[in-house]
Amino acid sequence: MLSNNTDVCPISFSMASHVVLNKRNPAGPLLVTLQSDASTAKDATYYSATNTTKVLKAMRWTSSSQGSLPSPSAAAFAGPLAILGFPFEDRVRTLAVNGTEAGATTPNVGAALLHSGVSAVGASAAHVAAQTVLAHPLSPDGYSYGYAVAIVELTADAVYHVAVAAIAADAVVLHLYRVEPGGGGVGWGAPVVTQLSNITAPWAWGASDVALAARHATDPSGLPAALVVGTSRDSRCGVTAGWPATCVAAGGAHVYTHVAGVWVWQGALKAPVVKNNAFCGTAVAITGALVAVGCPSDTSPSTLVDVGEGWANGSDVGSAHVWRLDAANASQSVREAYLKAFRALSGQRFGTSVAVAANATREVVAVGAPWASTGAPYGNVTSSFAMRYDEPVAGSVLASEGEVWTFMREATGGGGSAGTWEAAHRVKPPAGLDNEMFGWTLAAATTAAGDVMVGVGTRGGCG
Repeated sequence: MLSNNTDVCPISFSMASHVVLNKRNPAGPLLVTLQSDASTAKDATYYSATNTTKVLKAMRWTSSSQGSLPSPSAAAFAGPLAILGFPFEDRVRTLAVNGTEAGATTPNVGAALLHSGVSAVGASAAHVAAQTVLAHPLSPDGYSYGYAVAIVELTADAVYHVAVAAIAADAVVLHLYRVEPGGGGVGWGAPVVTQLSNITAPWAWGASDVALAARHATDPSGLPAALVVGTSRDSRCGVTAGWPATCVAAGGAHVYTHVAGVWVWQGALKAPVVKNNAFCGTAVAITGALVAVGCPSDTSPSTLVDVGEGWANGSDVGSAHVWRLDAANASQSVREAYLKAFRALSGQRFGTSVAVAANATREVVAVGAPWASTGAPYGNVTSSFAMRYDEPVAGSVLASEGEVWTFMREATGGGGSAGTWEAAHRVKPPAGLDNEMFGWTLAAATTAAGDVMVGVGTRGGCG
C-alpha cells in the first residue's frame, strides 16, 4: 500500500495528490503529483516503487495559472508515458501541441502535460526525455481541457493513444492523440504527437464531470484495447438512446474498443437500480474484462455487499458496481457485485475513487470514501495500512479524514468462495488528519511476481 500521507499540514488546503502506478511496469518509477492553489508551479515527482522514500526525479511545470484542484481522473502513467491534466489553466495556447500562452485570462480553459521516455536509471534515478504541452487552442471559458486523461498502449513502447477529456458547457468532449517516439533526446526523445478525431458519444452525456480508464492492447487477457468513460451526469435511464433522459444525473459508464484501427462504442453500463443524482461514473477502473464504477451519491445506507441496493434513506452514502464485460456488447455485461463500505454512513461518498487489479488467483477492487470520519485504528507504516474490514473502530474522529475499502473475488477458490465478491480490508493512513480525504484518488497494478499494489492519494488536510 502506497500513500502520500504525512503528519504535517500541507502548504494549502486546496491541493490534490495522485499516487499513480505504472500498470505496464509497476516495479518501475512511481508518479506522485502535488498541486497548490497558492503557486503557479505544478510538481510531479517520480519515486522508487520499492522504496517510497527515495526520490528518483523531481519535475516542475510553471505557467501563468495557479495549480488548483484537478479531478481524481487527471493523471495516468503507462509504459514510457505519463500525463497530467490541468483543467483550470487560465490562458488559451496558440497550438494544440507545445503552443505558448496567449491573450488575456480565459478562465478554466485547461491544458495537459505529457512526459515521454519515462524510465528508471538504476535504483537511484529516473529519466524523462521530454515534456510536451497539449491544449485546445479554441477552448472557450470553462472548457476544462484535461479534466480527465488516459493512456492506451497499442504497441509496447512504440504506439500509444492518449485521451484528454474536456467538460464543455453542454457536453463532455474526448480529444484523442497518437503518440510515438521522436528524436532529439535520449531514448524516446521529443515525441511525435498526431491529433486524431474526437471520440463520439452515442448521446449527450451532460457536462461537469467525466472519468477515464484504459485497457491496453498488450493486456495479458488478450482482449482488445479499451476505454471506459465515466459519465456521472448522464441522465439516460437505460443503455440505449431509446431510453428517456429523465433519470437526472443517474450516471453510468460507456465502453469503447479499438478494432481495426477505429474506436467503436461497445455499449453502456447502468446500475440495475437507477437512481437520480447517484453520479455513477464519477470514477471508473478496468483490468481485463473487469470494470468498477463508483457511485458516490448512492442513497442506500447498506453496509453489506449485494444487500439493500434499492434502499434510499441515506444521503451521499455511496456504492461501487463490479461488471464483467461482455466482449461483443458491453450493454449485456453481467453486474457481478454491489459493493458497500462495512461502516457506511451518509456523507462518506464511498465510490469517489475506484481501482482494480488481478493476478492468477484473485481479483481486487479498491474503493475510496474520502469524506469518511470513522477514526482509528490507523495503519502501521512499518507493516500494513490495511486491517480486517470489520476491525472495531475506536478513538478520535477527524472530519473527512477518509479511508479505503478493498474487496476480493477468489478466481480459483482459496480464502473466499470462488466467484463471490467479499469485503476484505479497511485501509487507513498511519495518522488521521482533518480534511485529508485519504482515498481521493486510487491506482492499482499487479507486479510480475503477482503481488497487487494499491496507491492512495489525498486531497489535503491539516492535523
